Amino acid sequence: MDKIKILGLLKEKASVLQFLQKQGVVELIETGVSGSEFSSELSTQADISDQRLTLQIQEEEILKNQTRLNSAIQTLETNYANVPQESTDFRISINDLLSVKKRESEILDLLDEMKSAEKRKIDLAAEREQIQREQDILQDWRQVEIDLQQTSTQRTLVFLGRLEKSALSELEQELTEFSIVETAILTLDSGDTFDLTAVIALREHELTINQLLQQYDFKYLPIRKKGTPNQIYRSNERKINKIDRIVVELETKIKSIAARRLDFCLLSDYYAVTLEYHSASKIPADTLYTFSLEGFIPRKVSGKVKKNLEDDFTVFVEIIELKPEDEYPILLQNKPFAGAFQTILEMFGAPSTREIDPTPGLAPFTFMFFGMMLSDVGYGLLLTIGCAYLIWKAKIDTSTEGGKLVRMLFLCGISSTLWGFIFGGFFGDMLTLMSDNKIAFPCLWFNPMDEPQKLLIWSMIFGVIHLFSGMVMKIINEIKFGKISNIFFDIVPWFFIIIGLGLMFGGSSLKITAFNITEIGKWLAIAGAVIVFLFAGRAKKNIFSRLISGIGGLYGVINYLGDILSYTRVLALVLATSVIATVVNFLANMVSGGIIGWIFAVVILVGGHLLNLALSGLSAYVHSSRLQYVEFFGQFFEGGGRFFKPLNYKTNYLKINKDE
Repeated sequence: MDKIKILGLLKEKASVLQFLQKQGVVELIETGVSGSEFSSELSTQADISDQRLTLQIQEEEILKNQTRLNSAIQTLETNYANVPQESTDFRISINDLLSVKKRESEILDLLDEMKSAEKRKIDLAAEREQIQREQDILQDWRQVEIDLQQTSTQRTLVFLGRLEKSALSELEQELTEFSIVETAILTLDSGDTFDLTAVIALREHELTINQLLQQYDFKYLPIRKKGTPNQIYRSNERKINKIDRIVVELETKIKSIAARRLDFCLLSDYYAVTLEYHSASKIPADTLYTFSLEGFIPRKVSGKVKKNLEDDFTVFVEIIELKPEDEYPILLQNKPFAGAFQTILEMFGAPSTREIDPTPGLAPFTFMFFGMMLSDVGYGLLLTIGCAYLIWKAKIDTSTEGGKLVRMLFLCGISSTLWGFIFGGFFGDMLTLMSDNKIAFPCLWFNPMDEPQKLLIWSMIFGVIHLFSGMVMKIINEIKFGKISNIFFDIVPWFFIIIGLGLMFGGSSLKITAFNITEIGKWLAIAGAVIVFLFAGRAKKNIFSRLISGIGGLYGVINYLGDILSYTRVLALVLATSVIATVVNFLANMVSGGIIGWIFAVVILVGGHLLNLALSGLSAYVHSSRLQYVEFFGQFFEGGGRFFKPLNYKTNYLKINKDE
């Protein structure tokens, strides 16, 4: 990484920023220098304030429109995903992206039309629901010939509602007991369990009548409109039909807009790019006539960018070569295989500028451990074919987070297929079980279901190799840091201790008779322990502190033992995948037989194995990543860096075609 400094004329500042954004290779930084430090001819404070206020207003307007566009895109993708788009090409050139500015007002008008149609639909739905509630109530009253608006006279009131048949006689008796004899109860229509009733009473008895009616669960008719119930019902029907016609028209209109939703994506991405540009334009301090920019740029393109800037603009460009001890953002560059596993590191954090990139080290082990944990030819092929389809057929963007993950899982699927041949698994034991033991899938090494102890031992052996690789990475870092003594006193002794203890406890299984392998292991372990004990506290001057530190250093044996035992999770996940697959096959075999039985068997096989692939694949991904983060990175990784984030065309929906 190099540092780039640009000094140019203020009138060309916008063009320079646009050039840098188009190149996408410079991360601009705050210079920490105010304009007053390099020019006395500054714009007035009022001018600066006006410019900032104008820019802020523009950004707020852009953010508001972008939020509305994103909301509309989400709505269209959720509710109208089946509507074909006028254009399905999600790859555009930079010029196409920038030229959408000319159609901004047209697209925003289209957005307003959609929002208006959506709001109108919501209002109509609420209105229709309210009318439908009236219809449900009026359904029982359609035979009653009474104007619902005429429910009172100068001296009387009419209470309309439903009354249970059993309550009629009791209500009449209550009225008699209250001496309200001037009240009439009319049955307007009769149902199975209730009567449509009109209670006519004097106004002065309104309160008493209301209390009695509530006591007998009188269901008031809440509608007070002009006309008979049947007239109101038919009028409501016409309103509902009209609403339905309008809703269909609105749906058609929204669908026509949904076909153009790519325009919404295009304008939203244009806004995202514009906001990125505005953010960059606020970084440098400007004088009345000049501007100054500073940033980081990859060394391999710094010379070319410098030449292009000086050729096309009136600027002075200085390239400063940075050293490892300088602070700068991290840009990882790996070969295709290792680069596919770079996402594992990116989710964890960036290395510092002085340490080694761990990606080439973690890539082969993630490939191996993921494959071992899934280890099934059927599952591996499904994973590989699915990812291959997304990469080469669906043209997923492999530069995005999701695309990087798919690229990594494609390789992991290949690893799972290879380990499936090694361990002899094809959808578990499906071939053997479904063929009634006539067909057996070949096993190139051994079957973990039959020899779990062997897999346990090999899991720990692979774990030791993984830890040793982390220690080798530590050695490389110490060389870069110039701390050669740490290699001999802090790292090499642990090679002796771990190898020595391994030979002591497992050397006899090697069946080497030429010499005593166990004895060699013992002396290796002792030699390593002595070095750790004597030199773990070498930085301390007090002899007793050094000895105590030496004892503490030997406690690292426990840590390494815990790390090695952590690799037994490989055994657990291999067995879990195989056992679940076996259970699925067993259940399918139980129900097979006859047409119906085989249909159920196929459903169980497809659903069960897909579920097992999802669960076991997720477990393999999580646990293989954990082995990198905890055991592997724990040996050497310091971190503390940050990833390179250049000024660029960062889009959310469309892919910039950089070839154009």
